[in-house]
Amino acid sequence: MPKVLFLWSLPFLPLLLASCTTHHEITHRVEPVHIIVDVNVQVEEQLNSFFDDLDSQSKTVITEDSSS
Repeated sequence: MPKVLFLWSLPFLPLLLASCTTHHEITHRVEPVHIIVDVNVQVEEQLNSFFDDLDSQSKTVITEDSSS
């Protein structure tokens, strides 16, 4: 009896082994982050413009000498 049961289960052995494996498919897209760079460049240009305006207003810095 065990021999007959074993012979009947042989055709199902590949199905049993195939069902024990897992298959995963991961899709991942890498997109450039150019928006952040554009914003940083715009902010840097605005800051440079602001400080250039301040620099053009006064070329000398007047400080009070506290040691005298």
